[in-house]
Amino acid sequence: MLGWLKRRLLRWLLGDALIYEVAAVLRGPDWSAPHLKYVFTARVRALLGVDAMVPDVRREREVTLSDVLEAAREARGWYERSRESFNHWFTHMHEALCALRLMERRGGAKAELAELEQLLVGIAFYASGDLNEEGLIEGARKLSICREG
Repeated sequence: MLGWLKRRLLRWLLGDALIYEVAAVLRGPDWSAPHLKYVFTARVRALLGVDAMVPDVRREREVTLSDVLEAAREARGWYERSRESFNHWFTHMHEALCALRLMERRGGAKAELAELEQLLVGIAFYASGDLNEEGLIEGARKLSICREG
């Protein structure tokens, strides 16, 4: 009944560049990438308050180093198959994390978003071959969102 109002409101909200960037990543990667989705998309959903009963919401702040490594290997495979597709997803995720940091007022969440962004960039460098596994894990160990395991 009020579908027209919802559509109009959505069009208005998505006209804001920051909100658009965040909305664009809620769906997750176009390519089948469950580890990247777990590390990034599922956490963004949780930070935005998406219902925790939805299966792809990660309530835990931390990910394991093995999660990071699996996501990085997945990213490298995706990058090797379709650099353009990977870069498209990376750009949306990076812009969304930046937008969320600009909108966030809670210090802890702001710091977590900054670390997710650092992790994303590290994984992108690994995917492109500009960083090896040891360098990726060494960088991830310095982040409070990553733990052994």
